[in-house]
Amino acid sequence: IGPASSINGRIAVFSGVTGRLLADSGVTTASFAPASHTHTVEQITDFSSATAGFAPASHTHTAAQITDLNSALVGINDNNRILNPAMLINQSGVTSLSSGGYIADVWLASNITAASWATNVPTGFIRSIEFTGSTFPFVGQRLEGNTVTDIIGQQITVSFWAQSVSGTTDLRCDVLTANALNDFSASTLHQSLLVQSSPATSWTRYTVTFNALPAATANGIELRIGRNTGSASTTRVTGVQLVAGTGVSLFQFRHPALERLLIQRHYINIDVSPNIIQRALNYRSATSDVIIPFTLPVVMRAAPVFSARGDINDGAAFTTWDDLYALGSGPGVLIRKAGVPASGFVDLQSITADARL
Repeated sequence: IGPASSINGRIAVFSGVTGRLLADSGVTTASFAPASHTHTVEQITDFSSATAGFAPASHTHTAAQITDLNSALVGINDNNRILNPAMLINQSGVTSLSSGGYIADVWLASNITAASWATNVPTGFIRSIEFTGSTFPFVGQRLEGNTVTDIIGQQITVSFWAQSVSGTTDLRCDVLTANALNDFSASTLHQSLLVQSSPATSWTRYTVTFNALPAATANGIELRIGRNTGSASTTRVTGVQLVAGTGVSLFQFRHPALERLLIQRHYINIDVSPNIIQRALNYRSATSDVIIPFTLPVVMRAAPVFSARGDINDGAAFTTWDDLYALGSGPGVLIRKAGVPASGFVDLQSITADARL
């Protein structure tokens, strides 16, 4: 059933759901474009505006754009070779030094009159290292050879945050190579770079790029960040990053649990005193030796030097053991104490394993 009247050329459509009623749609066949239709210049311009920002199939990139992309990608896969770069982990508990030594586990402070594990930091960080001295005072880190052999022949970029607390001597950054495999008793300077004359008294991120690393990098490299010789200066440093290439990337924080494991390849300190890590009993009816089997959290880079504290039958603490050594570089450790009374026990309260370079 159709309408009472119709207009020539209009398209009819169903009215309702019965399938029996028809209605005038109001649309003519002339509303549809024929196969030979064309577009006006204005219509084409409108389309171009709508698709602005899309690259054509034939697009290319300039060398500068490729460099920018590479720079942005540096560090995404955690290519930072530095351990404890944010100085957050401190198993040793060392919070200050009056002469050279390790602080924050794997950072070496040298030529200093004072150094501390500081809480004055740039936004986003928790810890820094502050150091004072007048004869090229610096903080540095030694990287074992097998962690840097893959970047031999490549340039490296070092970035870090620093703050000059006092003094106006230049801020410098050095890279050295060990003369023998993982032995830094003698080393060779690869390059020394001026980072900043009269460094800023506010926290500032600095970046320097070094020449391609030599073959001697296979022995290990040492990074140093410090101040020129001159009047005494005090400096704070944190957020250190060393990556292959010439690009600078955002600093990447590792999970603290992972960072601790990476550090423990070089240094382990477990101290729960006055509680106990482990207790071993003398089941014999006479005074005897007692062995405490212990397993390190990781296999260390080399056989470590040990120290430990314990007690017998909750008596006075001691640090002298009859045997205390790793089976190679671990993780198994043999700890033996002689002279334990019958039915007595030995407690292990702390243990330190040091294989730092």
